[in-house]
Amino acid sequence: MPTPCVPRPEHPNPIFQRDAWICLNGDRWDYALGPVGQQPTEWDGNITVPFCLQSELSGTGASLSRALLKKFRPPLASGIRMKEALWYRLKLPKLPAAWSRDGVRILLHIGACDFSAKVTVNSSSFPEHHGASSPICHDITDALEGGHGNGHENVVLLRCTDHEGAAGELLPCGKQARRGFPGNGPHIATIYSNVTGIWQSVWLEAVGSSTHLTRVHAAPRAPEPSTRQAWRVALYPKLSAGYAALSSGSGSRVVTFEASLFSKLDCSGTAIATGRIRLSSHADDDDNGDEDCLEFAVPSAAERTWSPKDPHLYGLRYRLLAAKSQVIDTVWSYVGLREVCRRGDQLWLNGSPLYLRMVLDQGWYPDGLWTAPTKEALLRDIQSAQRLGFNGARLHQKVFEPWYFFYADQCGFLVMAEYPDWPGDKTRRFSLPLRYKQLVQREWRDIVERFHNHPSIIAWTTLNECGPSRGWKARGGPGGGFQAYRTEEERQQIVRGYMSFVKSLVAVVRASDRQHRPVHDVSGYNHVPAAEPDIWSFHNYEQKPDRFKLQLQDPPKHHIDGRQGQPLFVAEYGGVGMEAGGPTGCNPPKFHAGYSGGFSSTQGRVALARIRDLTKAIYSTPTLSGFCYTQLYDIEYEKNGLLRYDRTAKPGLSASALRRIFDGNHQQGRWSGVGITKVASRQKRKGLAAQLRRVARRNLRGAQIRPSISHLAAGSLLGLPPPAKRRRRT
Repeated sequence: MPTPCVPRPEHPNPIFQRDAWICLNGDRWDYALGPVGQQPTEWDGNITVPFCLQSELSGTGASLSRALLKKFRPPLASGIRMKEALWYRLKLPKLPAAWSRDGVRILLHIGACDFSAKVTVNSSSFPEHHGASSPICHDITDALEGGHGNGHENVVLLRCTDHEGAAGELLPCGKQARRGFPGNGPHIATIYSNVTGIWQSVWLEAVGSSTHLTRVHAAPRAPEPSTRQAWRVALYPKLSAGYAALSSGSGSRVVTFEASLFSKLDCSGTAIATGRIRLSSHADDDDNGDEDCLEFAVPSAAERTWSPKDPHLYGLRYRLLAAKSQVIDTVWSYVGLREVCRRGDQLWLNGSPLYLRMVLDQGWYPDGLWTAPTKEALLRDIQSAQRLGFNGARLHQKVFEPWYFFYADQCGFLVMAEYPDWPGDKTRRFSLPLRYKQLVQREWRDIVERFHNHPSIIAWTTLNECGPSRGWKARGGPGGGFQAYRTEEERQQIVRGYMSFVKSLVAVVRASDRQHRPVHDVSGYNHVPAAEPDIWSFHNYEQKPDRFKLQLQDPPKHHIDGRQGQPLFVAEYGGVGMEAGGPTGCNPPKFHAGYSGGFSSTQGRVALARIRDLTKAIYSTPTLSGFCYTQLYDIEYEKNGLLRYDRTAKPGLSASALRRIFDGNHQQGRWSGVGITKVASRQKRKGLAAQLRRVARRNLRGAQIRPSISHLAAGSLLGLPPPAKRRRRT
């Protein structure tokens, strides 16, 4: 009988890895649906982590009743009810003997859980976490029986709620449907299934001391063009809470931060640069500023900048040293030498102008919803976009998994990172409640901290389509009618509140990013000039190419009102639909395949011509700095992707034909020839694959992978027996 495998067994954070960790993914987790305030006495069955309740890969289909199965299964799966919680329970495996040494601390990590998560270990509860997109970390050492759990049974209990406050309260959840799709239609289904529960990996990690690194921000510094200086890398370490108390008073414990730079990603060979600094007593403070900064030069002989043509990555090793150079913490990471900035109405990468040929990627999967079935699926999405001619993606209404950014770094794929600020099907966001604003700001700070060092991220998009679609003075349009909304005094108060929120949110993101990336305040709709955005964008789904071209050359006033010379970016266009089947079958009459209805599967050539002519209209408008086509693949009932939901080709839309449209060879004027790269050769792809295998071997070094998986979807592929049936919940 084959050995059961663990889903997503890789280290969940490839840019910040320790050797001592245990993967807790798998189907050993019990789950139950029940009241928020009452811990279950019976469990409904097993759920496979890290897949959400509504996904096929969660394995909950074997234990849900027929009624709940219908409710929780895609497409347009619903969420859990008000006053109801999704409960998880896991008995922790026996910990390695080395984890029992004095001073070792054990951390529990949850990559992400939608929406709120309350963790209890044995009888010890930890603060509740709110937000579906930011990571959770608790030091559970003191909660374990026997100190470190060896020889004792330890149980993790997690209560997840997917709603807060009063019914109808705005919560950031991206494109998730709360209670099915609103309205009778026909319309385009831009809202998808609900996601409830854990949707990123869970793992334990051992650190050698209560003093350990929680993050290190890396900031490459390009030399001034007029000088012959080398590239430099500035590192800003942050330590665990409580270091200030340890490093002051009698018997103080001051530690040294050491960083070593390697020419290869896997940190093999000899370090090409090493530096050390003694950390101040404020090294555990978010407001530490530049007080603790280690900066060193990259030797000119080993200097290679990161770009789509040559996405070179340097390996990094961080160490904390106590007295007598005793190593108390080691973390493996990497960095790419690149600088991205705005000059006038252009974006620049390493001193060269950058034209963006992006595609909208929303990060949904037929079997895993928000979670990719394997990390290789993330890589395939990037490679698919590159084969179609795109040099980047706008990651839309979702914070993607860390491994996506790792592969984007490896492939030289440019990324605009975004946050799921949409409150599901409640897209009419005129007035934003205080709690919503506070949550979005806090999660954005955590997101920038988590993904700060990825060179593929070239810009942050803080919000999407916020406010009335035709501006604050409009009287109609989707989500519009603002001039007929409430009283004049209330409208003015709403506008002032909106502008203040966007300005403060942009300031939060800028203050958190030591690489000083461009910030895209609002994609489409209502920009805030007072926030001084670095990118100005608009959305236009006009389907007639001639009319589209005229609108590009003379944009409507509400698209550019307040623009002060920023790069002008068509952040969404296209949306050419084609009903070509896929995992969800053919759409019901309620849903169009795409904008203006879409095409049938026999009209591939007509759809291709439409895509080509719309894109040529952008190429012929040199005042634009790039575009983002909607979208890479279908999602549930929204079928305006270049590929089907399962990533197979649509009839008439061949990869070669699409590449001739999107590869940039039709760029005109000042953009002619800018940023065009060839498809990677077979030899280069083999070299990349070999490098990824070497990193994966290091990635699993020291890992203890205990739980197993036997859900139906994977079992059918691996020849595993189906899981034993558990009590069916009615």
